[in-house]
Amino acid sequence: MSKNILVVDDDPSNLKFVSHVLRKDGHEVTEAKDGVEAIELIGNSRFDLVVSDIHMPRLDGVGLAIHLRSRASIPIILMTAVPFELTQTLEIPCLSKPFSMDELRASIERVLFER
Repeated sequence: MSKNILVVDDDPSNLKFVSHVLRKDGHEVTEAKDGVEAIELIGNSRFDLVVSDIHMPRLDGVGLAIHLRSRASIPIILMTAVPFELTQTLEIPCLSKPFSMDELRASIERVLFER
């Protein structure tokens, strides 16, 4: 089932990789370069899921996740190359970079279809 997914990452290569995988799987994908841009897009569109990097300028992924929890009911999956324990405290799914396409797909499946 196709979903509308917002991918947020300041690293162009990772943004392109994640977006490509999701489009290949039939999803509609919108891209943002940081949390501020993501919040603007969320205000103007409906998304089924946000997949976001943690470490970004202006507004990081944890700040974005907290914003989403307080104002919207959009699920989020975070990505990071550096372990970040707050994601466990907040009970936010987190992928460790580098991750495979299968790991990404499995995380999306869990978040969207098993909640």
